[in-house]
Amino acid sequence: MNLNFPTLPEPTGPDFQWVHWLRFPKIPPNRTLRWALFLLMGCSALQLTLLIFAPPAPADASPNSQAQFNETSSSLSPSMLIEPRLGAPTLRSAWQDLLEQSRAAGAKGEMENAIRLLELAESQVPQQPAALADIAIQMERCAPPERAIKLWSRVYQFGVSAGVYFAAADAKLKLLNTKTTDAASASNKTDASTNSGPLRFGKFISKEIQGSLPERRLFTLSVPVKKIASEAVQVKDVSIQVQFYDQVNGRMLERTNASLRWKWASAPVDWLDDSIETLNVDYRQSPGGGEDRRYFGYVASVYYQDKLLDSRADPVRLGQQYPPPRLLTRETAP
Repeated sequence: MNLNFPTLPEPTGPDFQWVHWLRFPKIPPNRTLRWALFLLMGCSALQLTLLIFAPPAPADASPNSQAQFNETSSSLSPSMLIEPRLGAPTLRSAWQDLLEQSRAAGAKGEMENAIRLLELAESQVPQQPAALADIAIQMERCAPPERAIKLWSRVYQFGVSAGVYFAAADAKLKLLNTKTTDAASASNKTDASTNSGPLRFGKFISKEIQGSLPERRLFTLSVPVKKIASEAVQVKDVSIQVQFYDQVNGRMLERTNASLRWKWASAPVDWLDDSIETLNVDYRQSPGGGEDRRYFGYVASVYYQDKLLDSRADPVRLGQQYPPPRLLTRETAP
């Protein structure tokens, strides 16, 4: 079937000059409809092909999920790229490592090692109430109360700015001071039911010798031993020990290397004419040796027939840290 349409005259005039400028190819008038139908059918076939061969959408895909993904992606900031990963190791201070080592040593019963590690941690701990409180708590577990009192006092000095640590320090100081007072009273009392015997210590007196200095102590310690029983004292069965301790390099405690000289104030020593016999111990510290040694204290004990009758310590906590044995044997004798 031939469809013939009348031929329209080509537009002329200035308003239609653009047709000539573009120089469109001329389509014969009798083929215009056929070209239009051909182009329409081609576009329809292309759209149908795309619908058939396009990949299927995911089952959980939806316009909302796509919008949410776009929103999340756009909300990410560059700062997230430098944040630490979950589980990444955190940096620890040296005092924190020493504190953990002290806890491990204390759990094994190695109290002297635990205290030594705490002393190192104490020298490195920052001036922060929380850090000082951590050291103080561990110090309570493995050292006499005096050491913990020192640390809690440092926390207390921060005042109310320390927050809960200030209140904790106040409570701890009251408790530890009470324990220290009770321990001092107990050490100065005689338990007749367990320490039956004829001898007890009197009041110790320390007298400085001329030339004594803080870094080089020279003094004489008077150790009175009094008779409290009516029966005669067998002198051969009496044993008196005084152990002196130095602080080395401001940290550790060790038995002194000072020169010691023992001498009774009067002779003979038999507790017959006098009820008190006094033992004088000269302590003479010599400089040198490459160490900073300073006198720290002593632990004294008196035995009768190898049984402990009485003991004294200065400071008191030294006797708690190094208590004398209840029975004197060949192994425990110095």
